[in-house]
Amino acid sequence: MIKLIFAILILFSITTVCADINNFSLVSEGIYRGGNIGGYKNYKMLSDLGVKSIVNLEYMFRDSPKYCKEFHFNCQKFGILLTIPHSDYYFNYVTLKRAFNAVLVEREKGNTVYLHCFRGRDISGALAAALTIRELACSGEHDSKEIRDIVVEDLLSFGFKPKTYPYLYNNIVGWTQNVPDWICQ
Repeated sequence: MIKLIFAILILFSITTVCADINNFSLVSEGIYRGGNIGGYKNYKMLSDLGVKSIVNLEYMFRDSPKYCKEFHFNCQKFGILLTIPHSDYYFNYVTLKRAFNAVLVEREKGNTVYLHCFRGRDISGALAAALTIRELACSGEHDSKEIRDIVVEDLLSFGFKPKTYPYLYNNIVGWTQNVPDWICQ
């Protein structure tokens, strides 16, 4: 219980500090998620938090090469297009898996990672869910209903739109019941 209260206090202070980035939050140790970074102040804030790698899931926009260089970020782009309602039937899971693996590689190196899409809700939500499932389900015995509840709450609290992207939402929720091999490898 004390760990939970401490985690909530840390998350609240991080969210307060990062109010300029939509849906900014801690996914797990060393992994943050959110929306488009914006300007200098937010790049500096990420640097101050110890971020070393940025995983950009936006299709149209890239991170500032100037600020990536200035703050010594390893900025990686994995553009996934998800803009038209019900276009999620054609969601690019191959690119999502590449981004997922990039986050794991950076964490293995000991680097703190910031993953983002434009608003930090749908595509970032999919990647954050996969990372959460990995952390909770791949270490042995797990309660798939509890993991499902955690993932659904996380998706909805950050604004994921299940009615707009029903295939993606159902796939993500399905991962909690039948964890895909790529998540636990």
